[in-house]
Amino acid sequence: MSAVFAVQPIVFEHVPNYLVGCVLARGIDNARSYPEIDRLLDDAEEQALLALAGADLKELPQVAIWRAQFSAQGWSPSRFPASVEALLKRVARGDRLPRINPVVDLANAAVLRYRVPIGTHDIFTFDTSTLTVRPATEHDAFTPMGSDESETPELDEVVYAVGNQVRTRRWVWRQSAQALIRQNAVDVFFPIDGFAPETSSAVDEATSFIAAVCREQFDAQVIEGVVSASQPEFPASS
Repeated sequence: MSAVFAVQPIVFEHVPNYLVGCVLARGIDNARSYPEIDRLLDDAEEQALLALAGADLKELPQVAIWRAQFSAQGWSPSRFPASVEALLKRVARGDRLPRINPVVDLANAAVLRYRVPIGTHDIFTFDTSTLTVRPATEHDAFTPMGSDESETPELDEVVYAVGNQVRTRRWVWRQSAQALIRQNAVDVFFPIDGFAPETSSAVDEATSFIAAVCREQFDAQVIEGVVSASQPEFPASS
């Protein structure tokens, strides 16, 4: 199997402890209803609201490490919060998350449980390309959700990209319109971003959780793994 996902070596040169838990789930029926996934998201919201009441999110270790990494990249973490911080903030203030579809709801439940950024990508939309974390180039384009007009990321900004189509800007800040998971998605890739050793355990636990739910609820064929400086592609080359 050719690589579904990869991180370019230059990213590890700058951030050697970066790692990404990986789950590839094939054969999902994302148009059905799954009461168990509904329950998982309900429970995750309730537990997060209780745990985060009155907390300063910026002081949470899982948030603080992303704020530090964003600052090191030259991005204001207050203006461009990592997706995990943005999701926790919504729940902490009592907002109920929108129910999108089973795949996205599962990812959101896992983010709330383990407090790590988690993406969802329909691999059918990759064509023959590999989803890659790399520095942005002058040829890249990003289309924000809700817009028909593309924008050019900053040169060398860390992005998730398929070819020259940027799927996520500023590492784990904002997904593009092309990255939306729709009800007809069948084969889905979940990247779970973190850093060793600070969030290694949370990444491992979130990876195992998503893989287990995909097997039990979707009856999907699942491959798990981790991408790091020593193994920059997923699935690992034989």
